[in-house]
Amino acid sequence: MSGPKGESRFWEGLFPETGNCWSVSPGNEAAVPGRRSDDLEVMVYVIDAQSGWIMAGAFVLDEMEAARRLLVAQGAAAAEASLGLVVNMTRSCAREAASDTSPIAKELVGLAMTVATVSPAFAQVITDRGGVEGHWMVFVYTAASGKSSAHVSFVASSGKGFLNRASFEAASSMVLKSNLQMESATGRAMSQGGGVVLSPMFRALLDR
Repeated sequence: MSGPKGESRFWEGLFPETGNCWSVSPGNEAAVPGRRSDDLEVMVYVIDAQSGWIMAGAFVLDEMEAARRLLVAQGAAAAEASLGLVVNMTRSCAREAASDTSPIAKELVGLAMTVATVSPAFAQVITDRGGVEGHWMVFVYTAASGKSSAHVSFVASSGKGFLNRASFEAASSMVLKSNLQMESATGRAMSQGGGVVLSPMFRALLDR
């Protein structure tokens, strides 16, 4: 979790020098006895781009597939409502600086993983790669007008566990530039709302 004033402490706590797994995250092996980090193939990052708040969790493929089937069975309206809920919960968690012990933050990560399964990115990854193992980044953007929207992106990685700091920053820079270009729906929506509002860290990554 991080706000503009807490980004350095966030990185120090979640990206230890000795490994590339985040020290704490809902849904990781600490919360699922008997499973190791290398058993968890799906890494999900929920990111509030305005405040810099971040929460992450890890899941096995079976959990992602079960979530996808459930949401698909509920129909398109449920998928749209779930995406809106991800946006609202992310903004709320960011305002409250929710920690990894927050039940709502934990629920948010699971919901974000579920929403990712019905996104255009998910369908494209299946077509391109045939599998969804990797890193799913759910950025929530807020325009100057106050309107918020979410965008799901996928980042492939050959390593196990969560992205380390350098890899996370590189992936975020790439995703931000792709999401916010004027040719994208998110970029146009942010522009129409007076421009996207980014934390200092994400502004620097966009400008990198």
